[in-house]
Amino acid sequence: MSKDKGSEKSENVIRIAAETAAKTAIEVWEKENNRRRQESSDRRLHNTKLLLRNYRAFKIQAESAIYDARALDESAYEILELMMEGKNEDMVIDSIRKSAIRTAIIIEHIDRMIEFYSVLCERSKKENDVRNCRLIYDFYINPTPYSAKELAERENIAERTVYANIDSAIETLTVLLFGVDAAKL
Repeated sequence: MSKDKGSEKSENVIRIAAETAAKTAIEVWEKENNRRRQESSDRRLHNTKLLLRNYRAFKIQAESAIYDARALDESAYEILELMMEGKNEDMVIDSIRKSAIRTAIIIEHIDRMIEFYSVLCERSKKENDVRNCRLIYDFYINPTPYSAKELAERENIAERTVYANIDSAIETLTVLLFGVDAAKL
């Protein structure tokens, strides 16, 4: 009988150890999964901020990139001809062309999502949303940029509130720019 009780005790210890190990493994997996999801979300928010921060430069690059020899002014074209030593006059710098195309697509996407964001803000009929839209536009998109201080004065809010409102707008824009991948599911 003592063998049975000892065996029963061993089985209980093994069962409890296995349950504890399984619970611990699940907790570790869930924490790691949440950490990865948060990192991914943080990366997309960061990417949205980078896109907006560089929007004006991207716009200029997309509109002004020269990747085709025919688009050069006369003196630059002459220099290119000398460099090519009579080779293909219709030379296209492929990497610059590809970059200009990608940048133009990104700019078009940002423009369209800003338009959708504006419509969402207007439809919400919440003054905060409408203000967030004005702030994000004037801070990042408007050809004549406004500083946070200027926006705070214009909107009659604290400068910290300007940044908080912009961060709130960026969260929504991140979902618009990156779709379901950016949603915190």
